[in-house]
Amino acid sequence: MCTYRYFTRILFVSFIFLAACGKEPAPADQILFSDIIPDVAMVYDIEVLYPDPYQCQGDFNYAVDLDRDGTDDFEVTGSTWPGHFDHVGVIWYNDHNTRVSALHDQAYIASSMPGEMCSETDLQAGDPINDALEWSDEVRISFEIIDNVIFCNWKGDYIAVKLVKDSHNYFGWIDIDGYEIPTIKEFAVNLTYDKKIRAGQKE
Repeated sequence: MCTYRYFTRILFVSFIFLAACGKEPAPADQILFSDIIPDVAMVYDIEVLYPDPYQCQGDFNYAVDLDRDGTDDFEVTGSTWPGHFDHVGVIWYNDHNTRVSALHDQAYIASSMPGEMCSETDLQAGDPINDALEWSDEVRISFEIIDNVIFCNWKGDYIAVKLVKDSHNYFGWIDIDGYEIPTIKEFAVNLTYDKKIRAGQKE
């Protein structure tokens, strides 16, 4: 009886050992990092609506090809309206809207409040980006409508993004400084599918 139990235990341990040895290691990260040189500081392209009394509106946009395949995936856009001179001759704007939008149906942006007016995110360097986040096709990082008292300003540093191809997720990030008139600095994506990336990870 003792011999049978000992033999059974040896077989079990051998099976566990062989299973462990035969297990393939997890695939390594393949980070595709893009550094924007020089950093792109957004500037409103102003259009004059009325010369007297002076009113104008402005907008800007910047496209990001996350995986550098020749197709733009995301766009950082901003608009402000209407601009005019106040009583001391200083130009100012009543309202503005700055956002990050997906440019096709395989691109997504992480949002802490999907579908809300203020879709702010709050990622810092080292925070994990994976499918535990909430995803949307657009986030507002700055939004101000003075008359209706709607106001939000994004306080993060990184925007979490992902691409979906062949039912697999490719997680990435975009480094954006500022909110109403932001500066786009760099971005990256993990080309190993379904594997997380950390905000700011470059390799």
